[in-house]
Amino acid sequence: MPMHINGERVPDELVEEEFARLRRCRSAAEASVPISEAQLRLMAACAVVDRILIRQHADKDPRPIDPDTIEAEVRREIRQGNCRSGINEPALRRAAEQGLRLKRAMDELAGDFARPTTGEVMQLYDSWKTKLAGAEKASAAHIIVHVNQGRSEAEARALIGRAEAELAGGAIFAEVAERYSDCKATAAIWANLSAAKWWRNSMTPYLP
Repeated sequence: MPMHINGERVPDELVEEEFARLRRCRSAAEASVPISEAQLRLMAACAVVDRILIRQHADKDPRPIDPDTIEAEVRREIRQGNCRSGINEPALRRAAEQGLRLKRAMDELAGDFARPTTGEVMQLYDSWKTKLAGAEKASAAHIIVHVNQGRSEAEARALIGRAEAELAGGAIFAEVAERYSDCKATAAIWANLSAAKWWRNSMTPYLP
């Protein structure tokens, strides 16, 4: 039976997504305390309920968000999204405003809680670090070739094929990315995402 929170229906998909995320995190952390699938699903449902309650609280707040703050957040998101084509700025602006409202609500709701000291944080970390050892991680790299009005799918695949051939011949990945990737602003820096580590099997499978 679907959940309802203050009259708002909670899509089952939200709970399933959170359940899958918690299961991945638990598998990666190799936790020693056994938790059943039913317990994990209950934890997922509680997390979704908490998020919706906080979002509803933020939506009811009549205080506006400073337009300059929203605009700065939109510009930041656009700068970080150089690889994306066709950014919907009005939708991005709405999402930025909602994110800022959520942050304000969470900051205010947690305002009365005492912040832990650095020593307390380190003590907790030291007591848990052996239990939080993660599963194997791997680096990732990408070359992005868009299909758009100026380039057909066949042309895009041909470019990818040329890039693959150069890589197979021993070319330096960053240099190939600079030549072929549409993500020009970040090709040299982020083509090889060696700074970002990913749980093995956690990335979206490639769909040819």
